Amino acid sequence: MLPPGQPRTAFRVVRLLASASLVAFVGTFAAAEADFVRRHRPGTAPQTYLRPQAEQILAPGLGMAVSLAAAAAWLAHRQRYAPRPGVMDHDGV
Repeated sequence: MLPPGQPRTAFRVVRLLASASLVAFVGTFAAAEADFVRRHRPGTAPQTYLRPQAEQILAPGLGMAVSLAAAAAWLAHRQRYAPRPGVMDHDGV
């Protein structure tokens, strides 16, 4: 349920950012698994595929997921606690 006086489009943006964060998270692990299957061969040392995978797939993908989730959380917090017109705060201002 929406708080009174809040526009619906702002909550859609929060949901869109949160959904994009989830898609980035899941997509990162799907890409990492596909890369693992492509690079891994029996007898291959794990360092030959784990480090490039972490640098080229996991770090950027999880960084994007965390950035989108942080943006969604910040926007949701900002909207929830934004001053509403006509409502006085505890100082009477």
